[in-house]
Amino acid sequence: MLKNYFKMTWRNMLRYKGYSFINIAGLAVGMACCILIMLYVTEELSYDNFQEKGGRIFRANTISSVGSNTRSYAVVPAVFTEGIAESVPEIEAWTRLSRFGNPLVRYENNTYELSSLILVDSSFFNIFSYSFIAGDPATALNSPDALVITEELAIRIFGKKDPIGAALFPGGDPPGERPFRVSGVIRNVPKNSNLQFKSVAPISSIQYMTGSDQPPQGLLDPYYCRLQGYFLFRQNIDTKAMSEKINALAQSKWGKIYQARSTKRQFFLLNIRDIHLHSPNQDEPGPAGDINTVYLFSAIALLILLIASFNFINLSTAKSTNRAREVGIRKVMGSLRSQLIKQFILESVFLSIIGLIAALFLVLAALPAFNNLIGKELDISALMGSSVIISIIGIVVLTGLMAGSFPAFILSAFDPVAVLRGKLSSASRNSSMRKILVVFQFSITIFLIAGVLTVIRQLDYIKNKDLGFDKQHLVIIPSPGEDSDTLREKILQNQNVTAVTFSSNVPGVFIQYLPLSPSTGDQSNAGERVELLQVGYGFVDTYGMKIVEGRDFSRTYATDEEQSVLINEKAADIFGWKEDALGKILYDVSDNNKPYTVIGVVKNFHQATLKQEIGPLVMDVDSNRYVFVSVRIRPSHVPETIVFLEDLFRTINPNREFTYYFIDDAFRQMYPEAEQFQQLYTAFGILAVFIACLGLFGLSSFTTTQRTKEIGVRKILGASWGEIVTMLSKEFMILVLVANILAWPLAFFTMRSWLQRFAYRISINWDIFIFSGLITIIITLITISYQSIKSALANPADSLRYE
Repeated sequence: MLKNYFKMTWRNMLRYKGYSFINIAGLAVGMACCILIMLYVTEELSYDNFQEKGGRIFRANTISSVGSNTRSYAVVPAVFTEGIAESVPEIEAWTRLSRFGNPLVRYENNTYELSSLILVDSSFFNIFSYSFIAGDPATALNSPDALVITEELAIRIFGKKDPIGAALFPGGDPPGERPFRVSGVIRNVPKNSNLQFKSVAPISSIQYMTGSDQPPQGLLDPYYCRLQGYFLFRQNIDTKAMSEKINALAQSKWGKIYQARSTKRQFFLLNIRDIHLHSPNQDEPGPAGDINTVYLFSAIALLILLIASFNFINLSTAKSTNRAREVGIRKVMGSLRSQLIKQFILESVFLSIIGLIAALFLVLAALPAFNNLIGKELDISALMGSSVIISIIGIVVLTGLMAGSFPAFILSAFDPVAVLRGKLSSASRNSSMRKILVVFQFSITIFLIAGVLTVIRQLDYIKNKDLGFDKQHLVIIPSPGEDSDTLREKILQNQNVTAVTFSSNVPGVFIQYLPLSPSTGDQSNAGERVELLQVGYGFVDTYGMKIVEGRDFSRTYATDEEQSVLINEKAADIFGWKEDALGKILYDVSDNNKPYTVIGVVKNFHQATLKQEIGPLVMDVDSNRYVFVSVRIRPSHVPETIVFLEDLFRTINPNREFTYYFIDDAFRQMYPEAEQFQQLYTAFGILAVFIACLGLFGLSSFTTTQRTKEIGVRKILGASWGEIVTMLSKEFMILVLVANILAWPLAFFTMRSWLQRFAYRISINWDIFIFSGLITIIITLITISYQSIKSALANPADSLRYE
């Protein structure tokens, strides 16, 4: 029986080659889109799934409020993790984590970077699952001089030598006297891990390296949030209830300290498998994902699959009159309706399987470009996972059933007597259903086009918005450690350099905060959490910022470096000094109410992404806190100037790798997910339009074929080719207009929800919907014009002979 079904399916495919090609092509493109999106979604949902104890590992996070300013952090105070763990019996193990950058070490007279070094407690490898190539995970971090490195770093430093026990001396000239000793080598950290590192040392190594008997003051601080804290619970927990318990403990232990600094603190737990997609924190160390993007692209995959399925249903029901005689004869010969339903559904599933095979070839061809779009390294081997295979089988079966069920039930219901007499009472019903499906198809297409236009406009707005400073040709370089005045003079010797300044942070880099109050910071006035930017002289001029009131820092005034600050307009507004801020005093609540005098107000500028509103900011001069060198260069000689800077910095510190970036590039890269969203959304939108046009082409071809005699009669009666084209196009144009009316509200609410992620965003104007509608109408006209014009120009004599 199955053999007969497949034989009939194959014969029908050969008989209706054009329609079969359109169906298979639409299904192939639709399923290829689904598979690509499925690979992306699977990757996003897989973060830290390799952690064997992942369901029981939680990170502690901080919500800190000072005045009206509330921030959420991925770090907690240094004493928090251990202090909580010793009072919560449900906690089996704990570890803290601090990122230490890329310190230099020496091995056999060569200098290397300890890439992405993290400092942790000795229990780290007992909590997290990382595969050891050499060494014992239970004891690898027990010694303060221990160092665990990844396989990649081991090969770079030691080549084929056995690294275990090798001594790596701290870099510098002369090098440090207390070496790290390699105690373990692990396989490279998986890319779908929130913790990315290449080297690990115990937190106690800080004391070991300095030779101190006491840990650094920062590790004893109960207030400032400096370290990440992880807990391994003995069993699965109620996250909300445990967070409340931890909050109560924290308040009992350190609540007075928070209160003395006019700070409200709350803590919450986040499972490590939820960090990538669900973290609300603003200081995640790696690029965070977005669960809403996962949901949206999953919906897009389903919509594209629906468009392809609607194509199949439309063409199958349209062809029902061509297969009506076949159905009638089969019923007369004794075929049961259930047998006919099975045949048509199996035909649909068979076409879906062919479409899947074609889709897999499309995925293979498109995967490199897709990886480039999303910035990942997805591999076709990901399709071999059991969950992916089950999903693909589900797509094939779902598509086959969804696309084949309706025509199966319609075709199998034909009355054999009426069919053999040439009377089909269901034709009108079929036509109505086709119109409904065409409307749904184009509603989806218009929705995607309107979304693409909105995303493009928002990203264009972000890229071109005035940030409050001049971001062009401004190079940022990590400070080499030389005296700032000396370094400035050396850099300015190059005539292509127009300005140089120094700072603790630069726009685009996560900034520290300071609790400031316009009074003495007592309990009656808690003050505000204010962003702190420590700068050098000339910072405002170098960045092209505008002072709207007062003056800039000047070496002329001896008090500027110790007692004076600049504030931005937002800070002046919050402290109630919108009209006159000059001479006002701000007290540092965290430093015994140390006073600072406001000498100027800077026009608001964006320190962070446009997803965040501009916050209150204060700048002061502190020559001991410089981390970055900012160099403004002439646009005419950029490459030569970069070479000059590299030579200069390598001369100053030959053991440090020279790195730099342009600040405009940094701001552009702040929205990688938005860039990816735009590119992916545009690509899948174009593919959805292509699939819809395929179906529309097939449907218009069938419609004009069915009306061949009518067209011939109209031409004999004097109808022009333009009138014929208008007649054939009018029905589709009405359907497209109805689709616009349905799609516009859905697109508006969806895009408005997406734009809520940005503190600074465009408004959704009516022209986006008009333009998306016009694009759809033009595409529709182009698609159906070939068949319409071909039929209108045909010889009416041939049309009247058509059977």
